[in-house]
Amino acid sequence: MERSFVKINFALAFILLSLTAWASLNTVEAFPVKRKQVLTGEYTNVAASDKAPKVIFRINPIYPAKFINSGIEGRVKVFFVVDIQGIPVQVQYIEATDLAFAQEAINAVKEWRFEPALKDGVAVPACVVASIVFLSNASNG
Repeated sequence: MERSFVKINFALAFILLSLTAWASLNTVEAFPVKRKQVLTGEYTNVAASDKAPKVIFRINPIYPAKFINSGIEGRVKVFFVVDIQGIPVQVQYIEATDLAFAQEAINAVKEWRFEPALKDGVAVPACVVASIVFLSNASNG
């Protein structure tokens, strides 16, 4: 009975390790550049606000010149605070396929404008995460 228990535990451990390695491998391929977000000051979690920030003006980021002919799809997760005037501040990336994509995403988000988040009818700063996908003309055919 003890032998069966050890075999089952070993098999479960192997399966868990295999799944962990697979998930890590896929994450690294999707976002090889990662960064911990660090915000200062007071802000509200969007889930805690009565009304989330709403985009009222957005520009698309510029596709990085170094990838123009490659057909590479870029992905960036950007983290920022929308202040009480609806302006994105402390804009930073969390994950990106390349730093060039991250920089272009940050540049674009800094130009966006929002209706600020509301809590009890009052504008409050709120943190936001945005996912941005870059498609090149080469990958679109």
